[in-house]
Amino acid sequence: MKDLQYYQVPLPTLKATSGNLLDPDAEDDHVAMIPAMVALAQIMSEASHLLYHSPKRSMSEMSQIAMSLDHKLLAWKATLPHFLNIDAASLNDTEWAFKQKLVLRLRFYNTRILIHRPFLAASASSTESSNLFQHLHTCLDAARTSIQMQYESFLHRIYIRTWWYNTTYALYGAMILLHLVLSGFPSIRDEDLLVDVEKSLDIFESMNNIVVARRCAEMIREVLEVARACVARRRSLIPSAAAHTSTLAPPPTHFGIDAATATATDPTAVQNRGDNLTGMVPPGTDSDFFFSLFNQDSQPDTRAEILANLVDPTILEDFAFGSGGGDFSFFLGS
Repeated sequence: MKDLQYYQVPLPTLKATSGNLLDPDAEDDHVAMIPAMVALAQIMSEASHLLYHSPKRSMSEMSQIAMSLDHKLLAWKATLPHFLNIDAASLNDTEWAFKQKLVLRLRFYNTRILIHRPFLAASASSTESSNLFQHLHTCLDAARTSIQMQYESFLHRIYIRTWWYNTTYALYGAMILLHLVLSGFPSIRDEDLLVDVEKSLDIFESMNNIVVARRCAEMIREVLEVARACVARRRSLIPSAAAHTSTLAPPPTHFGIDAATATATDPTAVQNRGDNLTGMVPPGTDSDFFFSLFNQDSQPDTRAEILANLVDPTILEDFAFGSGGGDFSFFLGS
């Protein structure tokens, strides 16, 4: 095979571009998705290189790079032709326009997740910068919107019938939501996120004829049990009045402190966090895994590592495609 540059071809000329309407060689509107996808792929490639595969940078430098990439992504969205405007819904859209807009919308939010996901683990342990909360907010919004879009498309039976689209986007979105629930951010309504996770389960279960979808559903279902147990545990440690907080209120002072940690200052309450876990562990689950999630004091590094693994795309793909086994060993970093 020759060098990749050898195979480059010019992008098609489009009738949608000003001045090309009468050009006999110009392509019709439905081809406009090609240059749009190429431009988006360039942003994704840059994000992959700068945020995931470059020499280690400081968190502040990474944040600046991510925000710059996010601005590029928003500029990309703003330059889409009117018939591919992913923010506009029209009852007059042709079938091809509807499907292309759906794909572009899913890829837009997936790219936002790609850009902002590296900061989730940092925001769970850092108290230094409110910029981290901005990354968290953007990633959370992208994950929830992506799941909701897929769910609505499945509900109305109008969707792109490619399982790798649906499983990948739903899996990444759901695990981000579960990561945030398990992290215990006091400014996030856990119940809202868990409802969206359940929608992702509905998506997977509607494709139960696909092995990968079944494995994704299995993994989500098990981690969802962990998340529900963690939420129940936190609520048992705090006054009921403080259990319900506003959805993504202004950035909290301490990103890594959940509602239970912030209010359970009584030494007895702190000690009780590590007690009585046996009855809350779902059958067949490693109790050490649960202990490291529930216990906010004795194993912070282990807890942070587990939570980071929940949104590690390599681990998720290994599990979904059959090489990860049927337990939590992948999340434990073994």
